[in-house]
Amino acid sequence: MKLVPLVFSALLILLFACGTPPANAPTASDPARETARSVVLVVAEAVHAADSACAAVAITRRSPELADRCVVAYKVARAAVLSAGSGIDAWDAASRGAIACSVVAAGRALTAMHAVLREFGGDIPAVITDALALVPLLSGVCK
Repeated sequence: MKLVPLVFSALLILLFACGTPPANAPTASDPARETARSVVLVVAEAVHAADSACAAVAITRRSPELADRCVVAYKVARAAVLSAGSGIDAWDAASRGAIACSVVAAGRALTAMHAVLREFGGDIPAVITDALALVPLLSGVCK
């Protein structure tokens, strides 16, 4: 009979420990936000990969021109990705267009880095082409 109070106590502890989520906790997912975050994360990874690939080719070819072109595009892409990430963190209806425009700007800079890599014969990581394929998912929201 001592088992019943023990089980009841355990259930009460679980109930109070787990409880219900706070009233302001998100309960439903937002597919638009999830898509935007996914695209931004892939673009960010692509920008990093493109920067690394550009640096490797610039060092191998001893080309300051290549390095300069990549740095200019990288700075634009990085700023755009950071802006998009901040917009997603603050997610509201007004920020959606700004997020999309930031992703489009990052996509343009990434396209420039892709073109430089191709011009100088560098290997183009798959994440770059993947990111460039995803950018159009948000471009229609950019006004």
